[in-house]
Amino acid sequence: MLSEDEFFKLISFSIKKIRMDKKLTCEKLAEMVEADYSSINQIENNKQKPKSYTLYKILNVLGVDMLSEIVGKTNRKVVLEENLIDNLSKMSVEELSSLKHFIENYNLLKK
Repeated sequence: MLSEDEFFKLISFSIKKIRMDKKLTCEKLAEMVEADYSSINQIENNKQKPKSYTLYKILNVLGVDMLSEIVGKTNRKVVLEENLIDNLSKMSVEELSSLKHFIENYNLLKK
């Protein structure tokens, strides 16, 4: 099961991706949902958790089945990959070097 943080990160990423796939601007989505641009922007960037009805309106406008598309395995994988990238970006040069060394040794063991 997803944690609350993972769930909202998944929601925000998915809304932004679907909106962009549909070639809608954030401003246009906000207009269609009858919400403030800043609220939609903050939801898409995981800075604000959407209220239930706002989420319903956003997903309805985007033509998304409430949960089947958003909590699918593919999207969960994307969030996990984003978390990995985020964690890697916070590592020091020494930590990255140690990780690289570990991966190289691990790959040698697998051969």
